[in-house]
Amino acid sequence: MFVYAATLHQAALALIAEGVNDCEVSRRLGVPRTTVRDWRNPRYVPKPREVCWRCWRPTRALLFSDADYAELLGLYLGDGHISALARTERLRIFLDARHSTIVDDTAALLRRCFPENRVGRLLPRDDRMVVLWLYYGHLSCLFPQHGPGKKHDRPITLEPWQE
Repeated sequence: MFVYAATLHQAALALIAEGVNDCEVSRRLGVPRTTVRDWRNPRYVPKPREVCWRCWRPTRALLFSDADYAELLGLYLGDGHISALARTERLRIFLDARHSTIVDDTAALLRRCFPENRVGRLLPRDDRMVVLWLYYGHLSCLFPQHGPGKKHDRPITLEPWQE
């Protein structure tokens, strides 16, 4: 990989602005034509990444309204479970299959809040229960109540930002 001086790069951009084609810019400045092409239309520009506000690691975008977060927190505390896996975390919400409207509304809520993640659905026990699942690397950041042991055996306290 070659590193060119900023003056050479600026000269190439000036020639491009004048309407000179890539081959001619390459001949005049002595740089490869593909380099001139990349200077004209850079493909290597890094995309801005979302960052988790709690742990500062890269993350995918989330779309939460206050009402959506409150509903999701209630579902997690009532019938939800977070499992830590090797590279991510999995949220599973266990619902009664007889209440299909609640199941569909919960799936829509998960899709709305996690637009870049897949929401899955399982029917594990003779169609009596539905498990909605979602993989996201920062679930424990969203739900700091997550921890070892059963939820009903430990105190569940809300953090100030959750109120």
